[in-house]
Amino acid sequence: MKRIGQIIKQTETEPVTKIVWDEKSIYYAFQRVVKDEYGAQGIKNLKPDYWNGKELFVKAESATFSAELRLNIEHVRRCLNRELGGQFVTGIKIKK
Repeated sequence: MKRIGQIIKQTETEPVTKIVWDEKSIYYAFQRVVKDEYGAQGIKNLKPDYWNGKELFVKAESATFSAELRLNIEHVRRCLNRELGGQFVTGIKIKK
């Protein structure tokens, strides 16, 4: 399956200077990363809540998944940015 960032490619004739992602796209990419990392239970327990253009706020439905995400937050952020094809998400915050 292609990553979202691979779908939008720069061409030599029309280079893309800046990509602006909407929050639905960020949420979709986050859910794909969570599914890859934590499976169906991860999708059920980690929900994207708010994106302010830099940071993604995630609501954790259980303390277990909150702790798991907290331990692996940088790995998930790197995977999310890889999915998007650039450094679009600077941080992930967990909401209780």
